[in-house]
Amino acid sequence: ADVRRRAQTASLVAALIGGAQPQRVLSGAESSFKVLPFDCMSELMFSSNASTAKERSQEGTSQKAKLGDCDFFLSHSWSDGYHNKWAALRQHATVFRQQTGRDPTIWLDKMCIDQDNIDAGLAMLPVYLAGCEKLLVVAGHTYTSRLWCVMELFVFFAMGGTVDKLQVVAIADDGEIQTSSCESAKSLLQLDVGDAHCFKREDEEHLLAVIETAFGSFAKFNQTARTMLQEALESQAAEDGPSC
Repeated sequence: ADVRRRAQTASLVAALIGGAQPQRVLSGAESSFKVLPFDCMSELMFSSNASTAKERSQEGTSQKAKLGDCDFFLSHSWSDGYHNKWAALRQHATVFRQQTGRDPTIWLDKMCIDQDNIDAGLAMLPVYLAGCEKLLVVAGHTYTSRLWCVMELFVFFAMGGTVDKLQVVAIADDGEIQTSSCESAKSLLQLDVGDAHCFKREDEEHLLAVIETAFGSFAKFNQTARTMLQEALESQAAEDGPSC
């Protein structure tokens, strides 16, 4: 029931973002929802945002699932280094395995959205997020400058997401000293949606308008995001020990 309620709320958010009918978005997401078992993932998957023919053809790589049957929606920037991103994910999966006795399931955009109909998949993204138990943010230094990453946070907040459903890992740039993970954490706590951009100018203007309308101002959104991210980082530090 909780998953259904989240999905219905997410379909309204999707309609606000993309203009599609909520029921159509919801039914489309229910029929197309996929998850990626962690043991089907690899470091090279994160080297490019485009899925290769080999990745798409691998039997069982991504699997059809019901909304609610995914552990983590992965929010990340493709411009952040993939070596450290993968290392963070492996560590996260190890902890999850120790706690539950199984590997986690992940929603990863390039493997769980139909690559032949990407626009339709993006329109259903809020419902896909609602179909996951938690939002997992793996953020390097470019994360807060990517508007689609910020939009994933917006969708989470708009659905009433709480800190216990948010996990945040700050990562260093590939090849950099460990202190740069602290710089990534610092950038999260200074998030300013006005500094986030996307490729198409018309998309950027529309997405920013949606955020401003929903929260009343960029400042209110920024404060909500910074507070939630800080609490999530502090919770992670309490479990793993401080990294900065």
